[in-house]
Amino acid sequence: MTVFPPQTTSDVIHGLTVSDPYRWLEDRNSSATQAWIEHQRETYGHYLAGCDRTDALRTRVHQFLSMEEFQQPVKTGDRLFYLHRKRDGEQARICRMDLNTGGERMLFDPAIRGIFASVQIHQVKPDGSLLAFEVADGGSDAKEIHFLDTDKGVVFPEYLASGRPRGIVFFSDNTGFYYGHDEVNDTSAHSIRAHRFGEGQEEDWVILSMPRVGISKLIVMADSVHLGALYLHEHDGEIMSDFYLASRTVDTAWKLVAASLPAASVPILRHGRIFLYSHGDASNETLVELCPGLPQKTLIPKNGVTVQSVSIRDKYLYSHHFDGYEGSLHVWNMAGEYLRAIRTPSGGTIRPCLPYGSADDTLFYSHESFDSPSTIFRYDPETTMTIQWSARECPTKSGSSTSLRSTYVAKDGTRIPITLVTKSHFPALRDRFVIMTSYGGFGVAATPRFSVLVTILLELGAVFVLSHIRGGAENGTRWHEAARGKNRQVSFDDFISAAEWLCGEGITDPKKLAIFGGSNSGLLVAVAMTQRPDLFRAVLCIAALLDMARYDHFGRARKWQKEYGATDNPEDFFALHSYSPYHHVKETVDYPSTLLVSGDQDDRCDPSHSRKMAALLQGRPIQRNPILMDYTSERGHAPGLPLSVRIDALTFRIAFLCRELGIDIPRSFEDVAISL
Repeated sequence: MTVFPPQTTSDVIHGLTVSDPYRWLEDRNSSATQAWIEHQRETYGHYLAGCDRTDALRTRVHQFLSMEEFQQPVKTGDRLFYLHRKRDGEQARICRMDLNTGGERMLFDPAIRGIFASVQIHQVKPDGSLLAFEVADGGSDAKEIHFLDTDKGVVFPEYLASGRPRGIVFFSDNTGFYYGHDEVNDTSAHSIRAHRFGEGQEEDWVILSMPRVGISKLIVMADSVHLGALYLHEHDGEIMSDFYLASRTVDTAWKLVAASLPAASVPILRHGRIFLYSHGDASNETLVELCPGLPQKTLIPKNGVTVQSVSIRDKYLYSHHFDGYEGSLHVWNMAGEYLRAIRTPSGGTIRPCLPYGSADDTLFYSHESFDSPSTIFRYDPETTMTIQWSARECPTKSGSSTSLRSTYVAKDGTRIPITLVTKSHFPALRDRFVIMTSYGGFGVAATPRFSVLVTILLELGAVFVLSHIRGGAENGTRWHEAARGKNRQVSFDDFISAAEWLCGEGITDPKKLAIFGGSNSGLLVAVAMTQRPDLFRAVLCIAALLDMARYDHFGRARKWQKEYGATDNPEDFFALHSYSPYHHVKETVDYPSTLLVSGDQDDRCDPSHSRKMAALLQGRPIQRNPILMDYTSERGHAPGLPLSVRIDALTFRIAFLCRELGIDIPRSFEDVAISL
């Protein structure tokens, strides 16, 4: 048996001695870490070889994931740009459609870079003649930016190297572009530069520069009249922003328009006007117009409504509202007069699609639910008509789902909403296998979404549970603030109380209860596992922060200090350490069966968190339940893996949950449909 012993490093932080037995795994390039990763792959492969009927499961996963898919529709005049992944295609391609003829033209296929390259539309010139697109390798957040002449179908030879895009603005005469772009590991001052097509990048010229301090960044934007620059920086521990304006005809004459704006306030330029969109409690208004020398004018008041986003087009404004469970879309004119609500499907999650630089008044939005994958609709404000633009086929043969909304009492007595989903042919909510998740952070609401993992487990008789814990946005800003920073334990208590309620009601018991989550939700399930290992049978933890005593020492994690707290602040540190999963693994506990998922391309939640947690759990003699690591060099935090890799990864995650819960996988999922 291969042994990877701890090599404990100790730090004294704010007077507390903190041990770190697997810090050596933070060095990805060491031979020891490489050997450890290879051992994890062998161990996981051996485990999977013992799982029953993974071929049938893979076939079912393929039926869902391989379906044709359209994304990112952008309309400019009589042209439509979008991503199109054909049935069984590894990745989506950038395409253009002539709306007069309906003819499709492929503009760029990332396959020329290999199956791990993926693309996203970044910006479209308002007349549709030029398009900027992102290219990423694997799941990295770092993107190259490339440029297309959409009429000729030609990709320009110049591009912006891998980094963090901070905005693209095309010159009016199509001869070049302004850009903000932070290359990987760049330590120089932030700058907005100008580039002419056909010239070397060394000939680019700086039109604005700002100091790089901490987690600062400089973003460029524009309309037909102005260039705008948003400089975000830290001020007294808070992220603030300054907004500058210049004329497109005199692009170096910048003027400060607004200083020390809260980070939740976002300037928008349109038709020579300056708008300010504020989300959260940054102000009492949602959208105002800034008129230099005059009082600001409110266009969309808050009126107690949670507004998720605002989009300003040519003649219309669109606002996306959220009532705690469902979203709605509303139309306003440019004077701020309310016109109408858009009739949208109910019982799911509504998301407006970004216009990516287009000012066309057409609105695309998506709808998905527990039963239905994303369907994209197209709304015309002139006719007020909505049509279905694209829908992913859903190969389910197991009938619709039934959702039950209820509440339970949290540790502090607060009533927390909870949603239970089951297939209609399993009416009794007694003694069932349950898979549960939540989010509980960053003011993000847990709303109905379509999940292939959940759908297949529902077909096999499990109940899916979504708890609407504090830390999200289900009940507005107060719901978020109740579990932010030093109050983070509230969200964990809410989640644990949901598990206790499920068991107390007889819906399930700890031997039949699995929890899963990724990113912030991955931290949630890891904390729940370490604080109440007796409550859960299996845990799926994907791309999570797990060493909270040092989380903001890694990569870009400092930007989350307002959400989690700062480790250099004593009060914050002790709150973080009090729940940090890596620091609360006990030598005497056999923890639930756990599958941790991460990869080298995760530049959001550093993969060393998962490596260290897996090693710590595995390295104790008491541990009998399997602790597994699914680790690949290409996987990152962002989506972008090719279809074949996604099919295998999801197949194995479901196989893990079925094996550990004791759920039988049929010889064929046709048998599941026939039995209904």
